[in-house]
Amino acid sequence: MSDRGSDAELLVSEWDDDRAIVDVRSMEAYSRGHLPGSGWLPGCEVKDRMYELPETAVKLLLVAENAEEGEALVKVLRDARWDAVGCLWEVASRRLGLEGIATGNARRRLWKPSPVLEEFAGTVESELNALKTGPFEACDVGCGHGRDLAFLASRGWRVSGADNRAVLLEHARDLCLRETDQKEPNPCRTVAEDLYKSWPFESDSFDLLVVVRFRIRPVLEHVKAAIRPGGYLVYSYFADANMPKNGIAYDDVKQFFCDSGDFEVVIDRETTIPDGRKLNDFIARRRAC
Repeated sequence: MSDRGSDAELLVSEWDDDRAIVDVRSMEAYSRGHLPGSGWLPGCEVKDRMYELPETAVKLLLVAENAEEGEALVKVLRDARWDAVGCLWEVASRRLGLEGIATGNARRRLWKPSPVLEEFAGTVESELNALKTGPFEACDVGCGHGRDLAFLASRGWRVSGADNRAVLLEHARDLCLRETDQKEPNPCRTVAEDLYKSWPFESDSFDLLVVVRFRIRPVLEHVKAAIRPGGYLVYSYFADANMPKNGIAYDDVKQFFCDSGDFEVVIDRETTIPDGRKLNDFIARRRAC
């Protein structure tokens, strides 16, 4: 935590879009004034809601009301591998002046969905709109903390997520509620299931299946069957030689979904994530009847 005014003011003046500003004050204080482009996460919940922060490759600037809280949270985040620095609101607001301060409770989303989903969601929606009237239905297989579910829910999708870890499903439901500003009913339906042993969804259930960094061969047949005519598969997985048991090789994906003639390939590419690992992005569309 920078407690010297000149140092903190420099942090604020040099902050750019490649970094994230996390305001950890109360919502009341945040609404009265905050740095433009800030995200908001109450300090008392940071430890339990780290899944709402950006990837650890993104540098964080924490804006706190008091030095003690700010220093403690900076340490927590650094211990969790984020490059985090702190700044007192008093110092930050002095640097910007009244004309540079934003007000109200609008805040920037700190986390991001899977890059391939974020890139192509609009295209998928446009194509589906030409076939049917929404809302559309999506499922995330191995949904984890639910960022992709919350992203789709915020765009009006009805979403379902499956994972075998109950605590992550709770995070997913909470994130969907916060992202859609709803209290009840929750726009996210979750299923706690070991997908190696049991598949919980019927055929032709979804307009979009999302499978990210989750590769198990036994599920692929079910995934294929669950997509409605005209619907999409967004599949992103690691492209390396150290595949887990039941993994599926890169060259097998297109063949698996397209041999029957039911699917057409939309995207088939290799990308690199910030930590240097390579991913294969594959999007296929089931042919409309």
